[in-house]
Amino acid sequence: MVKTETVMPLVDEAALYQQMVDNAREATDARWVEYCRYHPEQGLSEPVAWSSMDLPWMRAADQANRAVIPSYEGTTMMVDVHTNPILEAVYLRGEQTESTLFEAASGVNPDPQLTENAYLLAQLHYLSQWPVQIHGSVVGALIFYTAEPLSDRQRIICEAFVRQVVLTLENAALATTVSQQMEAIRVSRQRLVSSEERVRRQVGSYLHGHVQNHLLLIWYRLGELYQAMEAFPEGLRQQVKELQEAVEEVREHEIRQASHRLHPGLLQVGLLPALQELLTENKGTIQVRLEADEAVRAIDDVKGTGFSPSLRLTVYRVVEEAYNNVLLHAQARTMEVRLQRASAGLAVQIQDDGCGFDPQGIAWGLGLYSMDDLVDNAGGSWSVESSPGRGTAIDVQLPLS
Repeated sequence: MVKTETVMPLVDEAALYQQMVDNAREATDARWVEYCRYHPEQGLSEPVAWSSMDLPWMRAADQANRAVIPSYEGTTMMVDVHTNPILEAVYLRGEQTESTLFEAASGVNPDPQLTENAYLLAQLHYLSQWPVQIHGSVVGALIFYTAEPLSDRQRIICEAFVRQVVLTLENAALATTVSQQMEAIRVSRQRLVSSEERVRRQVGSYLHGHVQNHLLLIWYRLGELYQAMEAFPEGLRQQVKELQEAVEEVREHEIRQASHRLHPGLLQVGLLPALQELLTENKGTIQVRLEADEAVRAIDDVKGTGFSPSLRLTVYRVVEEAYNNVLLHAQARTMEVRLQRASAGLAVQIQDDGCGFDPQGIAWGLGLYSMDDLVDNAGGSWSVESSPGRGTAIDVQLPLS
């Protein structure tokens, strides 16, 4: 089975940072851990993740702080990194520092009592601040609050953990870049599909108007020529008559059919009438059955709300590509197209009893690539199941909006 679907965002940054600090506290037995993001343009550090404030010692310190400043929110306070030498060392020079709480908080807290509360009630006596650098630039700092200075064992764990954090952030940045590139590709494909449809409309209108008018003029002039050739041998007159009939066949059937395929006007009436017309074009070549459940018929009915023009066009083009593939390659006797209202939107199943193929063993042709572009452009997903001698089944899932 081959499946394709739209690309979803790869990284949840908030969850990533929270997992980092939770794992860091557990690994080092620190009293509290926080991760601050560095904004070099403004020279500010911003707390983005921290250990739980429900820890008993943190809850006690927080209640005492609110008694001093009722609106105090230490976990959301952005700090100027030029406030004291320790912050400058961490964020501006990328140096790992170890200090007492009072040294690290110098000039940071709006009231000295806040630092006293953290020291006495939460026992946050010491800070070990580790800069997190990616490609030589400081992007943040992982900060460990402890009751005692770090032991050699704890310091080794902190250093190893910070390296892991750097690797995690680099992978997250890479995943985000890949996601952005995939989105750029999706947008590019969307533009190509829209551009192709615009060209189809233009060519269809040109055939229906300009080309048909010229053929009509040629047909009329051939008729005049036939009338004027009464004195000519009957065989020659018959050739002119046959030529006039051939022009009429091209004008009334082939050009009209091509024009309708390029820009199916019946889609303005409804999806099902347009599909019915499409699937009867080669009547007799293959037996085709179109089915739709009651929910689909109710929506597509002239009295219903109707499917959006973009969804109608997508379904029409997908069925058209599948139909062309069946006629050209499948050697099938029957083909069935089913439309069903699904929880996520509209489900389209296309099945034939043809010769089948190995989806993994052949290179995609233009038809499959076109289907992939159409479904991706609509934000849907699709799959194809087939094997030699067992026909082909295509399943398409499309959102209604």
